[in-house]
Amino acid sequence: MVLTKAAFLHRDYMTAYWKQPADGDGGAAAALADIRAYVDAHRNCEDLAMSMLVANVSKAPPVWVAAQYRDFGQWLIGTGGISSGAGHAGARNECLTHFAKVMGHMPLIATNAKSGDARNSWWWN
Repeated sequence: MVLTKAAFLHRDYMTAYWKQPADGDGGAAAALADIRAYVDAHRNCEDLAMSMLVANVSKAPPVWVAAQYRDFGQWLIGTGGISSGAGHAGARNECLTHFAKVMGHMPLIATNAKSGDARNSWWWN
């Protein structure tokens, strides 16, 4: 899972995400067109969509990357962001359910993989 405010990924995944389905194509491009339409309609879950696409293509689990991050946009606006709203967890669950249905399976893989700066730590937290 990657939050898109702090994401980096190979451009091939962006190409796959934006690929347009051909006429009569019932495959991955059509599924992604449905997922993009869902993201646009709900203005939410683009990070889940991309994480599921990468997991589906790579067949690999995510790697947790420890890093310091500060969201100056929320600080400047003075809001807690979309994740602080009521019903956010339910909406995200609906996204996952819809995306897995459209893709035909749940591609996300559980893992304990972690990456971080070990210079100041002898044990992973």
